[in-house]
Amino acid sequence: MPHDSADRTLDQQDRLALIASAFVIAGVLGWLYEAGIGLVERGWFDPEHGGLGIPFLQIYGFGAVAIELLFGAGGRWERLLERPLRCFLAICALTAMLEYAAGAAMLYGFGIQTWDYRVPGWDFLCTPDGLLCLRGVLSFAVMGLLLVYPVDTLLRRLQGRWPRAFACLAWGAVACVVMAMVKAYALDGRGAFK
Repeated sequence: MPHDSADRTLDQQDRLALIASAFVIAGVLGWLYEAGIGLVERGWFDPEHGGLGIPFLQIYGFGAVAIELLFGAGGRWERLLERPLRCFLAICALTAMLEYAAGAAMLYGFGIQTWDYRVPGWDFLCTPDGLLCLRGVLSFAVMGLLLVYPVDTLLRRLQGRWPRAFACLAWGAVACVVMAMVKAYALDGRGAFK
């Protein structure tokens, strides 16, 4: 899956709109992924999963931003796209660090554990505190590869065809997510920071 870096050049505004769209798409797909796992684990679908009142999980959105900034068009390690296995391993390391840091900050900083992989049947190669497991790391890396290869390509095509509409939709969707986060954390008191 080699990429021609000249063909991936974006100006700063377009790159930011691409990252914004990746943030929203990853947050929604992450919510679907986790709600699906919850359905299998518990036998029922939880439409309120994540606590924002919308189908979106922040950790997936922020993970997508980190992946885009480092591996996406114009990213620091964009050259790794020419070597999919190395890219996969780098995304494994990045997402593992992000997930553990976010979980540890919540658990050890605020005393709240928002996820725990120590669930029978899902807990293989899990950290003692349940914040990280091999299944999660591998799942996030596969999703990261899907983001930097086919999803990025599709988004860039859409962006090239309708640049203004693309930017408006991307930033409008980000604004909706931010409003849901403000409502959940600051106004409703459901967030860990309240």
